Amino acid sequence: MEDASKSAKGRMGRQNAAVVRATKWTRTTQSDAMIKRQINVYFLPGPARKDIDECAKNNGGCQHQCVNVVGGFTCECNPGWQLGNDERTCFRVLLEITDPCEQNNGGCSHKCIFRDESGVECACNPGFDLQTDGRSCQDRNECESGDARCHGQGAKCVNEIGSYRCECQAGFRLNGQNSCIDINECENKNGDCEGTCVNTIGSYQCTCPNGRTLNQDGKTCSGGLSYTLPLINIFSDAYLADQEVKHIGNKPSRGNTFAWNWNHRTQPQKYRNCPYGRFGPECEYSCNDCGNGAVCKPDGSGCVCSPGYKGVTCHEQCRPGFWGSGCTKNCKCEAGATCDIITGICKCPPGYNGKRCEKNGCEPGKWGKNCDKLCSHECATGRCERNSGKCMCEPGYYGSRCHLTCPRGTYGEMCSKSCSAKCYSAGANFNGCNHVVSFTAK
Repeated sequence: MEDASKSAKGRMGRQNAAVVRATKWTRTTQSDAMIKRQINVYFLPGPARKDIDECAKNNGGCQHQCVNVVGGFTCECNPGWQLGNDERTCFRVLLEITDPCEQNNGGCSHKCIFRDESGVECACNPGFDLQTDGRSCQDRNECESGDARCHGQGAKCVNEIGSYRCECQAGFRLNGQNSCIDINECENKNGDCEGTCVNTIGSYQCTCPNGRTLNQDGKTCSGGLSYTLPLINIFSDAYLADQEVKHIGNKPSRGNTFAWNWNHRTQPQKYRNCPYGRFGPECEYSCNDCGNGAVCKPDGSGCVCSPGYKGVTCHEQCRPGFWGSGCTKNCKCEAGATCDIITGICKCPPGYNGKRCEKNGCEPGKWGKNCDKLCSHECATGRCERNSGKCMCEPGYYGSRCHLTCPRGTYGEMCSKSCSAKCYSAGANFNGCNHVVSFTAK
C-alpha cells in the first residue's frame, strides 16, 4: 500500500495544509456489491480554501464512478466489480459455487444432499439405516426390527438386501396383502383322491366310502364300493322314511351298468319323520329357528314359545285381545283398551284408568284431556279435576288445597251437608258432628 499521506497530497493538489489522520476501508452489503476505499482528511485551522472537484477532470482517473469529497475524491465500482490496488481500476468479481456432492458423492454411501453453507447431509435408500459415522448405510433386517408385515397362519419373513419378502408354509398361499391363506387342495382334481377329498387347514385328507379302505398312498381305496341312489316316492299320501339307499358291491368297470331291486317302507302319515332337531311339514325348520326367547322341545320336535308369541318358530305375536303362553288367555280390558301380550295388563286410553280401564277419569295425580298433566303438589289429596286441574277434596275438607276441615255444623263432600239435631248436646255447640260422616256416637 502506498503511503497514505503522499497519496492524499497527490490528490489534494495545493491544499498542503491538510493532515491525513486515518485511512478507512469499508465494504457495502452483498446486494449492491459496491467496494469503496475512502481517505478521510482533516484540516488544521488556517485560511479558508475552496475545494477542488477532482472528478470534473477526466473522471478523476476512475474507471467507473468518481465521488468527490472535501479535500479529495474516491473511486467506486459498479455492482459485480471490485476496486483494484491502484484505487482506480475495477475488476469483475466472479463467484463460483461448487456442489460438494458432485465429487465422490460427498463421501455418502447412498444419497448426498447439499445444504448450502451447512455442508452436505447423507441419507440412505429405503430398507437401509444410516450409521453413526453419518455417511455409510447398512441393510435393515425388517424381519427382526418388526417392520415386516407378513400375516396369517404359516407366514414366514425372509430378509433381503434393502427389503424383505413373505413366504408361506406348504398348504398355504400368499394373497395380495402379504397374508397366508389356506389352499383348498380339493378344488384341484379332487386332491387326486379316489373317494372324497376333505380339506383341512394347511392340508387335506382322502376318505373312502363305507365298505372300502384307504390304501397306504392316502389317495386310493380298496374293497367293496358303496353306491348311494335316491329313492322316488310313487305314493302321494305317504312319505318315505329315508330319501336314499346305499348298496355295497364291487367296483364296476368303466362303461358297465348295474342294477338291483330294493323294497323300502313308507309312512302313511301327514308329516314325515324328521331327524332330531328338525321339524315342520317338510322338516324345513331347526331348533335354531326358534325366536323371541323360545326354546326347543326336549325331543327336538319343535319350539316352546315364550308368553306373547305363537307359531311354528314363535315369530308371531298374539293377536289383539289375547295374551300369555300360546296366546290362549283373553284380555279383560274395557273402553277399547288393549292388553300387554306377555303380562295381560291393560293399556288404558287417555281419560280412563283402573285395572280394566273401567273408570272414566284420569288416574290419581294427573289431569287434562289426555291425562298427561300433573296435579299441583299443593293438593293435599293428590287428586285434581280432569278439566281444570283444581284440587279434588275428600269428604269433610274444602279449600283451594283441600287443607281445611268443614266448618262446624257441616260435613261430607264439599261440606255441603248440615249436621242433624242428633249432634246437639247440652253445653256444646255441634261438638258431636263429625266433619266426614256427621254423627259421632258418645
